[in-house]
Amino acid sequence: MYYKIIRSGDVLEVYEMDNTPINPYERLTEKRRELFDSVCNFMANGQNELAQMFIEELLDLDPALNKEKREIERLQQGISEYDRKEARLAQTLRDARNTLRRLAINNFPNNKSTFVTLTVAKNSDDIDYYDEKVKQFIRKLRKDYGKLHYVGVREFQKRGAIHYHLLINYPFIKGFSETEIRKSEVYFKNHYWKQGFVDLKSIEHVDNVGAYISKYMTKDMQDKRLIGRKSYLCSRGLKRSEVITFEKDALIKQHYCYLKEQGMSEPEIDKLLLNEDEFFYSSLHNIHYTKLHWNNVSLKHSVLN
Repeated sequence: MYYKIIRSGDVLEVYEMDNTPINPYERLTEKRRELFDSVCNFMANGQNELAQMFIEELLDLDPALNKEKREIERLQQGISEYDRKEARLAQTLRDARNTLRRLAINNFPNNKSTFVTLTVAKNSDDIDYYDEKVKQFIRKLRKDYGKLHYVGVREFQKRGAIHYHLLINYPFIKGFSETEIRKSEVYFKNHYWKQGFVDLKSIEHVDNVGAYISKYMTKDMQDKRLIGRKSYLCSRGLKRSEVITFEKDALIKQHYCYLKEQGMSEPEIDKLLLNEDEFFYSSLHNIHYTKLHWNNVSLKHSVLN
């Protein structure tokens, strides 16, 4: 059994897999590509027996060709190109939402950040124009507040006008009264934005800032005006999530060594190992709160781009 952990700040996502993870950038060999193309051609011409023969040869060559197998299954089931495009779009949007959520968790602590909404007075959905205005807004803020980072999403009001929801890593209104917040919003509107209203919200009460910002993305992610555009906005240099893949036994071994380093005796550790599942999840907890000790165990570690 293999596992993948995506660590974003204090949040762990654990995925369980039956097979060894395959490098997503692995390229098809010429032989595999030739076999796959042959299957597609035979099926397109109605020569299903020949196609089946090539399918078997393809899978004999490498049983782990999940991508090719799924493509062949779609052809066999007669799934239309439209359905395939819709499925790809849905997956792309899920990936974008997860990336935004993780960026928010990694870079915007709820006690040191502000949720900012920028509206547009004109009834305009000119994305290029107002995307640039958002960048100008951030540049103006940086002159007064220093180096700031942000992530954001676009949203369209019922009247059609675009507006933006941003997370910015500065507590602009920390400790402010309601009156002081209203005055700050007017100040931001007149000095930094000048396109419409500005709404400033504290997020100190928010447990999961990733979910808080990504919920705004889900409303308009499939809007035709956003097709071909990045689903979210963000500054450069944001911290990305770490990804670790490993076998269960490898992590248990790592945690065993870690506990010995901390002074626990082998009989005490062996007693804990009697409940292997509990010991395993304890080892995940170790990833969460301590530095990674991956020496002498088979683990793969990378950073999500």
